[in-house]
Amino acid sequence: MKKKLLLISPIFVSKGQEGHAPFMQNLIEAYINNGLDVSLLAKKGRDEKFLKKFFSYIYFYIRILFTNTTQFDYVQISFPTLVYPVISFKRFGKAKIIIRFHGEDLVIPGKSFKSSILKKFSENIIRKGDLIVVPSKYFYNIVKNKYSKANVYIYPSGGVNLKNFYPIRKNYKNNNILNLGYIGRLDYQKGLQVLIKAISYIEDIKIHLIIIGDGPQKKDFLNLAENYKIDYVYYGTIPNNKLVNYYNEFDIFIFPTMREAESFGNVGIESMACGIPVIGSNIGGLTDYLVDGFNGLLFTPGDSRDLSDKIIKYNALSIEQKIELSNNAIKTASKYESNFLTSEFINYLNNIK
Repeated sequence: MKKKLLLISPIFVSKGQEGHAPFMQNLIEAYINNGLDVSLLAKKGRDEKFLKKFFSYIYFYIRILFTNTTQFDYVQISFPTLVYPVISFKRFGKAKIIIRFHGEDLVIPGKSFKSSILKKFSENIIRKGDLIVVPSKYFYNIVKNKYSKANVYIYPSGGVNLKNFYPIRKNYKNNNILNLGYIGRLDYQKGLQVLIKAISYIEDIKIHLIIIGDGPQKKDFLNLAENYKIDYVYYGTIPNNKLVNYYNEFDIFIFPTMREAESFGNVGIESMACGIPVIGSNIGGLTDYLVDGFNGLLFTPGDSRDLSDKIIKYNALSIEQKIELSNNAIKTASKYESNFLTSEFINYLNNIK
């Protein structure tokens, strides 16, 4: 008989919708593929207007309170700080409680009243969980340093589906143009402006920048690229199942995030699965899998000069060295295959007492 899992999440984007948290869809598919009977209780979509957002949360909280959770073997609560006020009053019967942090809900910046409240929520909800799930070693250490007795498990954002992300045969001869790729949300903390400035410092290499994604700073970033006379193309948001062809157009993928709370960075692993090495910020969950000189290069977060130096360094590598980086990237991604990670996680769940 299949074990039942209820997934509660205040952030969820349905297929075909633009927005963040597409990994939640991948996670549910991985659970189902590994034999769990999954039910979803989520606040779907993204509300920008305050009143609409406020009432959608109230409706979501009411649904949580009136949902019968006694029928489930496991209840996973994602982004738990956003639902703690309701969860603290909820009774779950014999269900094992999985508290799943995704990054920002564990490393909460600032010293404002709101930040202080969210930090308190985070601390209290850790004590409520039978299992605390985090996306990387970076966050594992954060939890363990504060709560040594907590049962913590590393499960990297659902992993990568190697049937959807794979290398397409490409020619490694030295080309006249270096294709740099960026895929991600267009906001300042994700660091696209750092990449654009880095390209502006490079004079002796012809660079073509491919930008995929959307976000509040889209106009600012594209204007910046125009001002610096960067050769770029902007594709907007591309469905996850079509990204493989775009990854394979890159010579190297750039991951310039400045977020300390960068949970894991699935785009980096997806890139590696396609055989594309990564130049990424030395920060957060990226350092779990991005090894300098092995499958890519690391640079100082927010430092455009250092990033430009690493782009130049990559371009100067021999064909053989670039192929070695590519092969090592593929090997790295294979360790994060979705079904394998999920199978290991469910086996661990089944042994929780």
